[in-house]
Amino acid sequence: MEKYSHGSFQVTGYKITTTKKNNKEAKDIADAWAKFMTDNMADKILHKAYPTLHMVYYNYVDAYNLEERGYDMLLGFMTELNTEQVDKSLTTIVVPPQDYEYVKVDGELPKNLILEWQKVNALSKNECKRAFGYDMDMYNADMTGVTLTVSVNK
Repeated sequence: MEKYSHGSFQVTGYKITTTKKNNKEAKDIADAWAKFMTDNMADKILHKAYPTLHMVYYNYVDAYNLEERGYDMLLGFMTELNTEQVDKSLTTIVVPPQDYEYVKVDGELPKNLILEWQKVNALSKNECKRAFGYDMDMYNADMTGVTLTVSVNK
C-alpha cells in the first residue's frame, strides 16, 4: 500500500450506522447504495467541491474486534467547507487531516473492493498501523475503479 497525508475536507451524503455482527454490514451497505441511487441523492447534494463519490467509514466501535466492529458509513461527495444543505436527510461531516495508506482497486466492483478490504482487515497491527479514524473508498468519476484509503498512525 502507498502512503500519503491529506488535509481536512467536508463530505455530504447519506449516513448509516452498521456493524459486522451477523454480517449486518453487507445488507446495510447494499441498502444504503440502493437508497442513494433510487432517491437520486447525488443530485440533492449542493456545493460539490469534487466530482467523485466517496464512501467514508468512521466512528468505529470495538475497532479491533473484527467479528463485531461497528461504525458509521457516509456515502456522498466532497462539498465546499462551511456550506449547508437544503435537504435535511443529508449528513455533513468534516474529515480531519490524516495520514493514509491506500491501494487502487479496478476490475469487477464491488467484488474486488470487498476482497481488498478483507486483505486490509487480515493485516496485523505491525503490517498496518490503523488509526480507525476516517477510512474511505473514493470512486473514479466513471465508477470503473476505486481508491481504498485506510487512516494510519505514523
